[in-house]
Formats: sequence, C-alpha cells, structure tokens
Amino acid sequence: MNDSNNKLERLFRAARSVTCETPAEEIPPYLASRILRGWRAETHLDSWPMVATIFRRALVTAALVMVGCLIWSYSDLGTPDTDVALANYEVQNEVQNELLQ
Repeated sequence: MNDSNNKLERLFRAARSVTCETPAEEIPPYLASRILRGWRAETHLDSWPMVATIFRRALVTAALVMVGCLIWSYSDLGTPDTDVALANYEVQNEVQNELLQ
C-alpha cells in the first residue's frame, strides 16, 4: 500500500512539473452551448422507468430459470433406481424402528 502511494506521489510530482508550451484551444461558443444544453436536458430525464424495466426483465428471467430447474428436477423423479429405492426403504425402516422403541 505504501509503495503504491509513493508511486502515485511521484506521478503527481512529475505531472505538476510539466509545463504546457501550447495553451489549450478555446472551444467554439456554439459547441459549448450545445454541450450545456445537453447536460441540462439530461438532468430532466427520469431514470426510474428504465430501472423498473431492468428489474422486471430480471424477475422474469429468474422465474424462468426457477421453472426450468423445477422441471429438470421433477423429470428425474419418475422411476428411481432400484438400489436407491432399496436404500431409502432401509433408512425409513430404521428410523421407524428407532422411533417405536
């Protein structure tokens, strides 16, 4: 962290020491007024409808993914393997025997 701060400080010092021999050109007045008009127009825009649209699309996408996962998980439940069915039966039988004792 300290090393990066030293590098940054050296960079700032180097930038301060540079002198510009040619001054920056003035922008034309029509361009400046056009830029300012665009900035002022952007402040009047309401971004909430765009955010609501993005959230709505995200909600629909999440719902479709959930439905796809449910369909995928239920498609495998049709016919269980015999080994798995036997293991499940044995576990259920053991639990029932322990509860009855």
